[in-house]
Amino acid sequence: MTDVRETCINGRWVLRLPAHRAERPEWDIANGGWEPERITSMASILGPGDVLYDCGAEQGDMPGLFSSLGCDLVLIEPNPLAWPNIKCVWDANDLRPALAWWVGFASDTDYVPKRADVAFPFGTDGWPACAYGEAIGATGFRHLAQEHDVTSQITLDSLAARCGRPPTAITIDVEGSELRVLKGSIGLLVKHKPIVWVSIHSDRVWMDEMYGGVDVGDVYAFMENYSYEGTFLAFDHEEHHVFRHPEGR
Repeated sequence: MTDVRETCINGRWVLRLPAHRAERPEWDIANGGWEPERITSMASILGPGDVLYDCGAEQGDMPGLFSSLGCDLVLIEPNPLAWPNIKCVWDANDLRPALAWWVGFASDTDYVPKRADVAFPFGTDGWPACAYGEAIGATGFRHLAQEHDVTSQITLDSLAARCGRPPTAITIDVEGSELRVLKGSIGLLVKHKPIVWVSIHSDRVWMDEMYGGVDVGDVYAFMENYSYEGTFLAFDHEEHHVFRHPEGR
């Protein structure tokens, strides 16, 4: 059985997490906390009645926090090894079931590769098969520029059509493929005008070498084309921005 322990995120939010996550010194506000401006921004807005599409759910701690605030979650995470950790967070905190899950990339195209290593990447009930097992620390992560040949892709527009609940909010932390996720969300941006948080890796040398990355200006230009107004929140290991439509919430 996975060892779970209680931790306090940024001195405000208590969650039970797998031990290897609960013990992270970054959670301690005395050490600066973890993305405090982004998390505070989200926590001040999200609550019951909101539907949050989490692009890059990683090991489940952040989406678990947002679920504990009353949001309904659509979980999107391409790395099968991370899903036991996500399920562990949900079970340990007795969170409401996610509205839907996608074991793949959020992208600008709908694509299931012949070599896809997850046969059934989408669901609205229970958990994907890869979520059953012990939570582990060394999950690694997948990136659209590298594992696209074995990992399914979906646009958020298509995902919303599948699960039947459009987002009131979207959070994107996808290590350099932010613009591709946004391009697959145009229908949602135009019709539903969700609030959008985007974490952008702006270290161009590292991102170009590893993945290609995107410029902050490209993201702003794209969002402004759909009448969204952006606000810079903070920089730590990446830049955090929030985009709101004047007619949105």
